[in-house]
Amino acid sequence: MTRLFHSLSVGLICFSFLALGCSSQQSEQPQPSTTAVDEANVSMPANDSAPLMDSLDPAKLGIDFVHLWKPKDRYEALMLKTGFTGGGVCMGDYDGDGLSDVVLTRPHGGLQLYRNLGDFRFENVTAKAGISASDHWTTGVAMVDLNRDHQLDLVVCAYDQPNLVYLNQGDGTFQEVGESLGLNFRGASIKIAWADYDNDGDLDGYLTTNRLEPKGTVNVRYLGEPGNYSVAPEFLEQVGVLTLPTGEQKFFKAGQSDYLFKNMLVETGELKFQNATKEAQLDGYWHGLDVTWWDANGDAYPDLYVANDFTDPDQFFINNGDGTFTDVTGQALPSTPWFTMGAAFADLNRDGRLDLLATDMAGTTHYRQKMAMGSMDELAWFLDWMEPRQHMRNALFLNTGTDRFMEVAQAAGLANSDWTWSVKFADLDNDGFEDAYMTNGFTRDYLDSDFNLRLQQSGNKDSLAWYKAPVLEEANLAFQNQQSKDDQIHFEDVSKAWGVSSVGISFGAAFGDLDNDGDLDLIVNNFEKAPSVYRNRCPETNRRLKITLRGKESNSQGYGAVVKIGDQMRWVNPHNGYLSSNDPSVHFGLGDQDVIPEIEVRWPSGQVQTLKDVATNQTITISEAGASETVHVSDQETLFVPFHEPFREVKHEEKLFDDFAVQPLLPNKLSQLGPGMAWADVNDDGLMDLYLGGAAGQAGQLLVASDNGQYLAPQTAPFLADAESEDMGCLFLDCDSDGDLDLFVVSGGVEGTEEGTTLRDRLYVNDGWTAEGVVNWRLARDQLPDLLDSGGPVAAADVDRDGDLDLVVGSRVLPGQYPLSSPSRLLINQGGTFEDQTQIRSPALLEAGMVTSAVWSDVNNDGWCDLVLASEYGPLRLFLNRDGHLEEQTEAAGLAADPGWWNGLLATDLDADGDIDFVATNFGNNTKYHPDDEHPQLIFFADFDRSGKSDIVEAKATSATLLPTRGRSCSSNAMPVLRDRFKTYHSFASAALQDIYTEARLEDAVQRRVTNLKTAALINDGNGHFEMRKLPGLAQAAPGFGVQDLVVGRRGASLFVAQNFYTAQRETGRMNGGVGALLVPQATSETTADFGAVWPDVSGILVPEDAKSVAAVDINGDGWQDLVVAVNDGSPRCFLQRPPESPAPLRVNLQGLPGNASAVGAQILAVEHDGQRSLHVLMAGEGYLTQRPPYVYLPEIPERLIVQWPDGQRSEHEVRSSVTGSMTLKHPALP
Repeated sequence: MTRLFHSLSVGLICFSFLALGCSSQQSEQPQPSTTAVDEANVSMPANDSAPLMDSLDPAKLGIDFVHLWKPKDRYEALMLKTGFTGGGVCMGDYDGDGLSDVVLTRPHGGLQLYRNLGDFRFENVTAKAGISASDHWTTGVAMVDLNRDHQLDLVVCAYDQPNLVYLNQGDGTFQEVGESLGLNFRGASIKIAWADYDNDGDLDGYLTTNRLEPKGTVNVRYLGEPGNYSVAPEFLEQVGVLTLPTGEQKFFKAGQSDYLFKNMLVETGELKFQNATKEAQLDGYWHGLDVTWWDANGDAYPDLYVANDFTDPDQFFINNGDGTFTDVTGQALPSTPWFTMGAAFADLNRDGRLDLLATDMAGTTHYRQKMAMGSMDELAWFLDWMEPRQHMRNALFLNTGTDRFMEVAQAAGLANSDWTWSVKFADLDNDGFEDAYMTNGFTRDYLDSDFNLRLQQSGNKDSLAWYKAPVLEEANLAFQNQQSKDDQIHFEDVSKAWGVSSVGISFGAAFGDLDNDGDLDLIVNNFEKAPSVYRNRCPETNRRLKITLRGKESNSQGYGAVVKIGDQMRWVNPHNGYLSSNDPSVHFGLGDQDVIPEIEVRWPSGQVQTLKDVATNQTITISEAGASETVHVSDQETLFVPFHEPFREVKHEEKLFDDFAVQPLLPNKLSQLGPGMAWADVNDDGLMDLYLGGAAGQAGQLLVASDNGQYLAPQTAPFLADAESEDMGCLFLDCDSDGDLDLFVVSGGVEGTEEGTTLRDRLYVNDGWTAEGVVNWRLARDQLPDLLDSGGPVAAADVDRDGDLDLVVGSRVLPGQYPLSSPSRLLINQGGTFEDQTQIRSPALLEAGMVTSAVWSDVNNDGWCDLVLASEYGPLRLFLNRDGHLEEQTEAAGLAADPGWWNGLLATDLDADGDIDFVATNFGNNTKYHPDDEHPQLIFFADFDRSGKSDIVEAKATSATLLPTRGRSCSSNAMPVLRDRFKTYHSFASAALQDIYTEARLEDAVQRRVTNLKTAALINDGNGHFEMRKLPGLAQAAPGFGVQDLVVGRRGASLFVAQNFYTAQRETGRMNGGVGALLVPQATSETTADFGAVWPDVSGILVPEDAKSVAAVDINGDGWQDLVVAVNDGSPRCFLQRPPESPAPLRVNLQGLPGNASAVGAQILAVEHDGQRSLHVLMAGEGYLTQRPPYVYLPEIPERLIVQWPDGQRSEHEVRSSVTGSMTLKHPALP
């Protein structure tokens, strides 16, 4: 089969009005006057089962390059353990013949330039081209037009030698001019990445550096005194010092300063570079390994991501547009990799925003992970205190269109890629989605924990002892972007299927179209070997387009231009990959699309060009010329606006407690699970007041509302005596039927013990309030049973229909004995005193497990309130109310098969069919845990080492066996006997769980399992049986906790999920990739049970903190529900709903009987004029540790309302079409 692939050069004036036909024959194309056509006849194999990428023998192609490592002395030999042993690759058409040429670098033997002769034939023209760098230790390399003559120059970095700049002479030769241009820096140069950061029309360079090891002893001079040292300025590139919050100082090896070189060509007419680092406010002395220009915020000014190694922080610099940059790493990113070695950007989900992947060294296999998981004790300070946190895994930063990125590598399948150097995004299969490629391996495996242990035990101080470490040869990896198959970014490992899984040690890599067939070929630089050359065999049925840009007012290569085809977008900059750079052409995969309706190019100058009806399978050149327009994009109004002022001085403050000292193998901390929130009108002034639970060591706070959304100073005095208790669930209720609201607070956490009093729940009775709004609270210990359970949620309902409110209190955990828990309790209100009647009325509650949420509602519409519980390492549980007794019906309801780490519950009619559905928040799919029915996550609890104390063992199931989640070091620290049984990390990493703990002991242990971690909707079939539906990807991006339904504009019953979990054990790290998820009914769905995500740039809601409870509350009294989110160890976040140009929703208030004046437990059926019915329930206790105001909001004015009251009575109420604001419905027994 022969393919015809054309090259077409287009000036916009001639081309923008031309309609191209679909044919791929050049003679049938309209011909502008500037057209130049080259044809490449490419023979394609007919075997569809062949790999996508065809590995070619470089020697047969004329590429005689071999990477050389031949250190000439001990100093160079010591560099084996650094990235300077690698080599780079770059591609570009230096001679203007339309074919992409290749440059390869290496530590010894000099770089080599290969001219592309066509048909995958190359000629080594290094000497012929005038390049003489055989004695140079060459590192990063790029082809770039420095002097705007539309010819590619060559910039080569070096280690401990001057960087080289070869200016293209236009005749196939180069002249070295680095010193005269001011670019001949000598040091630990990694690479220079190029971009027009000031948009003046020429290209500037950012040089990232690493550490230049001294060749002799350096006596560092310190300033200050012990505990307050700083490093003298002349030694900043040798040593750094970090002061921890504890006051302790840590000293570490420093790297060299990076440099920003500003091109002065446009300003002065002379090609010179000026060091603009200081003026640009760029700083840091780190071990740089990569630098990436990208336009993170879409303002047309290139921003920077600098990838730094070791404990050095990555740096994300936003370009301010005035020649300066601001480091926003801590504000913009949830976390970064620990040892970042590469970064790449692309619009992965085709939303018009650039995302970025930063790579680390996390193993892709259980064995590799456990071999690299040594003791973390030495770096505990780093894991516990660095901000943002650094984790030993890749990080995928998903652009939200706001100042905060989400981190979703675990959900995307890209968190682990082995010891990765170059990371690249490119649409290799031309399906319209950019795929990922990584090079892997290293000269020695310095993460081999057995080698490290032997070296430590030997006492060998010889720095060359590292030569004896095992060589680390790993497979390179390719991941196919499968975004089109789901609403989340997801990649699938296709390395073997695509033929690129060669095993070795690979560093630099570059993509480019080497044979002009329009797809992307690949060259990889391998340590001490010839390069790998891959020819892309993508069939012509997957169409493609290649674009070359020629700037005029903008820089000559169009760096920084945005090219759009449909919802595909490319931001043009080829300088990506370790020591490497791609061909600068812009490539689009287009699937089966024959004709492109429109191509839009936004140049850095602000000009916009549009091409219409362009045929695919060709190359076009677009020149920035002729008439064009400048587009200014106005900001879009968000649905919500931040309004944090009322809570700025209110803070939930944790007192540090080491959960892991009690249970070393605990998966997550249990001492930081609050705060809860309870909302009610405690002083009868018509305004909603707030009780915010306190942490252990901090009293809870009552915020009494005043006008205009403000609050009086927090009242804490009544609660100070109980400050040592950890507040969990809390709610207001009239326990004694005296007409005012009392306060019940659950005590939880693990700081207390069963013998102490801090676990005793509390009832504060309201004895009235002063004129200033100060409530007089009295602690009523004698009105509660004397129970010392570590509790979680609390929810109220009239269980026995006697007119007052009863309570269910969920047991969270047994302190020091996770995953065990105390019994959950059913407390029946007997005239204001609560009795524990669990054994009598609901014995199954005693074994409900680690309960995280509880909600009452009438599931089967029989007039009695039923109970649903969420639990950790357990299912959602349903208890049907049979005349005041609760009978578990979990299995019959279809809920037993989905044990999860459930957190929050909401009862609401999601599909508007007149019965109650539920929303259940879970840990999502963006963690290291990915269980399913066939591969559950398990936990065992037993005295495995016969020490007299039970330990936790986490395990994951594979198709063949069970494997331990934790590694040898932490496991043997908890159970020292394991250190004797498994003397090496290799033996532990090779062992199945049964080999480590024995089948007999595992069988005798307490066992729990989880198979489902997805936040979900549970749709009621009308008979109390539920179908579980996964909520959109945004809701899965982090652990979900609180959840609320609310009316957002005219979108109907929308949902908001509070996200993130900050307190996992060190190896796991924070699970904080989310920012909160607003979900609205899909306009295209037949029912409202299907939801779509509203991204933060549209919603205006951004909560990157450790969010827990959330309540929908009308803060400013405008009739619209706002959102208040309580965060652990921080201040609540508040977002006001921006009123649309339509009436506010109808608020329905119920007036119940004494003892339950708000009619908690009532259900309101709204019947619309078209007969549609939606059911609403009044709850006291819902979501996660939340009580919201006792109102129901209706998005539309119904025809009538049917109320089922808590005592089982029903009433029907006509609704006038003219009603606005609110209406109150009274119980039938009230006058």
